Amino acid sequence: MILTIKTGLKKISLISMALLIVLIMSEGLNLLADKVLADSIGTVQVEVTNSTPDISFPAAVPGIYYGASSLTIPEWASTLGTLRVSTTFRVTDNNGWAEISTTTIYVYRSGVGLASCDTEAENNINNCYPSTSTKDSAWHPDPSTTMFGSPGAVCNRWATGTTYADFWCTTTFYYVAEATDADNSARGYSGNFSAENWVVYASTSDINWAQDEDGTETIELATNAALVLGPASITYPNLGAGVNSGSSWQTTTVTTSGNVGIDVQFSGANMTGPGDNIDVTQQLFTTTSAPKSYGDATANNTLTGSAVTHDMFLSKPTTTLPLFTAADDVYWGIAIPAPQAIGIYTSTGNTLTATTPLVYP
Repeated sequence: MILTIKTGLKKISLISMALLIVLIMSEGLNLLADKVLADSIGTVQVEVTNSTPDISFPAAVPGIYYGASSLTIPEWASTLGTLRVSTTFRVTDNNGWAEISTTTIYVYRSGVGLASCDTEAENNINNCYPSTSTKDSAWHPDPSTTMFGSPGAVCNRWATGTTYADFWCTTTFYYVAEATDADNSARGYSGNFSAENWVVYASTSDINWAQDEDGTETIELATNAALVLGPASITYPNLGAGVNSGSSWQTTTVTTSGNVGIDVQFSGANMTGPGDNIDVTQQLFTTTSAPKSYGDATANNTLTGSAVTHDMFLSKPTTTLPLFTAADDVYWGIAIPAPQAIGIYTSTGNTLTATTPLVYP
């Protein structure tokens, strides 16, 4: 049975009315759904903060002296006075490598410490190379700045990635720099530094002055007992057979060219010529400042074919003028045996070798 409602206009069945109500409600829900799908949240915001730069030593940038565990300053450095040693390291900044503002390194013997090697006044060629010196190891993106003494001269940014920059810095080591591989307290050092090493202290900052520091990079500095001679040859005066050079001594200057006090080992070879060899023992040497004649055996030393150590006690140089601080003269004489054929006799066997003394005066 169908119920009907009679109105002033027409009759509406209850079923028709129910369908109409359902239709109206459905449309209303669709309108609401359309409203939700068309709406937006508005502003979405997040602030990216500054990242602190980070210093590291990956394989591509292995640290001081190409990642070597020890460094020997070669003998030729005493002629030039210095040896330039590189240190490479990486600075990572997650805000991008262009944010990196400055890099600086200080190099010093560990016993000295950073607190005693971070100003120009503390610069010491024996044990401290601060970045603020004219030989500094600093970099700044503005080459006109003078904040580090010599910006850009010895520290270069040589590679970059999205979030990192690699730096190549140079420290000028002097040949007198103190060794840390042995106890040299009896060889002109002020103490035993064998338990120490040399430290590379690197620091960096970004444009917002966030900073990082790293003092983990170290290297052993080797003892270098070395010397140089001058002049390079000895020419004795013309002598007859059975005659010695008397008080006419030939002089050789021995100069310490390493970073430790030394004694000297002497050895020689027979002189050859047109006649029989002149035996090496015919040559004498002395380090007495006022040598007596050749015949004074108490003041002179006989040269032999095997190395014999002579206590010259040449001091460890502490400046770049070794000729004035670590040098001594050696005086040479010779006796010609009889009989001996006339002619020129020569030898290239006279050798002086630096050795570290067991006890230093």
